[in-house]
Amino acid sequence: MQSKDIIGTWRLQEYRLTNADGSVSHPWGPGSDAFLIYTEDGHMSATLRIDDTRSGAMAFQAVCGAYVLADNTMTHRIALSSTPELAGTDQVRKVRLKDGIYVLSASPSIYGGPDTTADLLWRRIG
Repeated sequence: MQSKDIIGTWRLQEYRLTNADGSVSHPWGPGSDAFLIYTEDGHMSATLRIDDTRSGAMAFQAVCGAYVLADNTMTHRIALSSTPELAGTDQVRKVRLKDGIYVLSASPSIYGGPDTTADLLWRRIG
């Protein structure tokens, strides 16, 4: 995968957690939505509205910064975040692009815990 493959605007299609036993859950409810933008000059921005089915709360998350794509690994270098502890960190994800769906994977998942893999599936909209 190359940067030219991901430049543009993406909308979240699905968020799923896969446990060590292979079971899959969808902890974000139908009120969840998100946009992810990659620019040609190496910047990214993500805005998420999260309908957390576990807590019943609605949350808003936003991050922006630079990105580096190397092989099948994406590093988001977070410059600014609505979650202060993320600012100044590198968020590293495995990536793949298949049939128009861009997948960012984290293992272990921050959201799901040490024995989970989180997948965010995005569809290009622009």
